[in-house]
Amino acid sequence: MVSPEREVHRTLVALGFIRDASVTRGARYTGSIPVSGRSLRCAIVLDDFEFARLPRLQLPHANEDLPELIAHLEQEGGYCYANRDQYVLDHFNPREAMLQSLQLMRASLERSLTRHAQPEIEAEFPQHWFGISVYVDLKQPSQSAPLYIVGNADKSEKLVLADTPRVAGLLDGFKPKSCRRVGLIRTSRTLTFTASQTRPNTLSEFLTWLSSIDPALGPLALSRLRKESDNPRTVFIFAPNGVVGAQVQIPPIWKKAIEERPQSMARFLDKRRDALGIQRMFGEPIDPDFLYSRNMRNKKSFAGLSITLVGCGTIGSHLAKMLAQSGAGYGEKASLTLIDEQQLKPGNIGRHLLGVPDIGRNKAVAVRDELLRLYPGLKISAIGDDTLKRLDGLLDDQLVIDATGDEGVANAINARLLGALRDNGKVPATIYAWLFGNGAAAQSLFWDSMDFACYRCLKPEHGGNWRFNPLKTEYQLETVAAQCGEGAYLPYGVSSSVLAASIAFQTALDWLNGGASPRLRTQRISSDRTQQVKDQDPSRSPRCPACGNENA
Repeated sequence: MVSPEREVHRTLVALGFIRDASVTRGARYTGSIPVSGRSLRCAIVLDDFEFARLPRLQLPHANEDLPELIAHLEQEGGYCYANRDQYVLDHFNPREAMLQSLQLMRASLERSLTRHAQPEIEAEFPQHWFGISVYVDLKQPSQSAPLYIVGNADKSEKLVLADTPRVAGLLDGFKPKSCRRVGLIRTSRTLTFTASQTRPNTLSEFLTWLSSIDPALGPLALSRLRKESDNPRTVFIFAPNGVVGAQVQIPPIWKKAIEERPQSMARFLDKRRDALGIQRMFGEPIDPDFLYSRNMRNKKSFAGLSITLVGCGTIGSHLAKMLAQSGAGYGEKASLTLIDEQQLKPGNIGRHLLGVPDIGRNKAVAVRDELLRLYPGLKISAIGDDTLKRLDGLLDDQLVIDATGDEGVANAINARLLGALRDNGKVPATIYAWLFGNGAAAQSLFWDSMDFACYRCLKPEHGGNWRFNPLKTEYQLETVAAQCGEGAYLPYGVSSSVLAASIAFQTALDWLNGGASPRLRTQRISSDRTQQVKDQDPSRSPRCPACGNENA
């Protein structure tokens, strides 16, 4: 039987490729691909012969072989010819997998070379600029801003261009190695390359390119560079399709002379623009608008809302992180309030968001601190007190989520909200999340009006049965006796906690975007111990002591 490696080798050699003997991990083959009547030199790199990933395509001679810039060419010479998540190759047929990869490579290159790639380049312009990455969080229109050089824990460095107080959070724990002012220019024009342009490498080429975007930009950039006093002198261009920059290093032989006669800088830049090389830089956004909305696509995030999460335990801790990741606590009027009176115990660690260093701390306070470490700048507060003492405070929120999984607490919240609805005619949107049995199933309920079942409607008789119980009738609850003071507990894994948090989160997201239906959602976790419960909008129960006597 021929090995996959040998099969791939035969396939590529038959097409004129030669294996690079210097590569011992995986394989690299050099050769050419016929594209649009020309032979394009390339290298094909295989990280493995199981085709778990698409082979990589490199164009090491792109500058000589290609007449113009093309889309999808990466900074190190790689070429992105396909989205690896969209194609699954058959690792049981290595020859066909390799031929399919070559077909994808050729098709992508044909598209790039038979039509000008300007629209695709404009869509992801910073990636085609090639240079040093800079993280950007700028809000205030200005002619300059501080550029921080920050040391990471692994001794590497990152550049942060920021003018807001959030920069303190972004740099939390790492003292900037240095900070200097850089010039800023904002334009409404779209950054692009024309068919005859290449990436600028000198100050003169940079200014010429800018003037091709807008005749005013070249002179304006030169003016900014003249005004900056820090070396290297840097200017960033902010456009609708991205942020790019150029850094000019003043030679040491000129630096002292310019310091003695600052007015000579203008003459130096004018006369030496052809000889002065630039370091290209491109921006990657780290502002909250990007961080908390990028993965939401066309959906609203939780930014700007007033939210209270009751319970920061096995369900609530994971749910708190999901909310923060989706913008909760971000915005002028936003708030995310966490309430839990309990301390984190050693027995909680196996299914809690927090870890060993937080044992003994109040759960709400510790979860808040962890979220602020991960997502600095959010408005998150913690209340380490009994929820039942603060029920009235819930009425001022836009969204309340009870993640305690405690039936008594849920009933108390439910009763207070019903009273507020009767008295004031309005209540915050409310979500309850809990687990059944030993984490065998998770359920959530959304409530905001008397048109549908309240929480107590789901189990109207004290000590009675749940109306929508996902547990099989023969299910036996397993409890484990714990140490004195802790009480017995229900053993189950962290997956149950995360799933309960997930359905509550999705309910909240659906409500925010116009539709909380189905209001009652059930997730079976253990199929052999549960039965199917249809997601639905449950009606009120006439037997409910909380709301059932009011025209149910």
